[in-house]
Amino acid sequence: MAELSDGFARIHQSSSRVPPVLTEGAITPEILHRWERACINYFRHRKVKEGDQVEDILSEIKDLRLSRWIEASESTLKEKSFADFMAELREEALDVNWARTLRTEILRTHQDDRVFFDWVCEVESKNAILVPIPSARISDQQFRDHLEAHMSDSLAQRCQKGSIISITDYRDWTRAVKQEDKLLRQDLENARSASRHHLFFPPDVIHLYTHFRSDHFHSDSFLFVYHAKAF
Repeated sequence: MAELSDGFARIHQSSSRVPPVLTEGAITPEILHRWERACINYFRHRKVKEGDQVEDILSEIKDLRLSRWIEASESTLKEKSFADFMAELREEALDVNWARTLRTEILRTHQDDRVFFDWVCEVESKNAILVPIPSARISDQQFRDHLEAHMSDSLAQRCQKGSIISITDYRDWTRAVKQEDKLLRQDLENARSASRHHLFFPPDVIHLYTHFRSDHFHSDSFLFVYHAKAF
């Protein structure tokens, strides 16, 4: 069951042996996508034949407006494949420009302070909703171009090394950048830790001065160590 905030439709399914219910409420592209996936999993689990799939789930859509649409077109809808039915349901349930709006939302994202791979998972999950709309779906190459252009400056600099630039496969590239982002964060945390520890050193032994510049932590960064002059 997908729990969503008040005012939005919910997906109720007590087990994979029963069809998922799409309750009344506002329907977003993500909600409809989740319901579609739940239906497909139900069909697979129950081995519902392709010709019976649409009829099996029509009554599980509880929105009153959509119910009237289904009643008016029921005989025609039952004859459609589930994929074709979902295409018509999206046209009926969602805003006309929903796919273009979602694509734009994805391409406006920046890494900001997020872990690189968290950002990748977020935008790829949204892009999965666009799979049925080939004209709007973002390709792997377009994704890589977007991620390279909107990752943090610090990470972008570290990804200029040949071992990463030369990677052509998108999945291999994201894994390599994920590791580089992890190393970058470890380096910055080590520098921060060193900066904190210097407060406990005797003044006539050693002073540490940390000056960070990093998009991740909005501070300047290099580690400067020097021996204090003894008096």
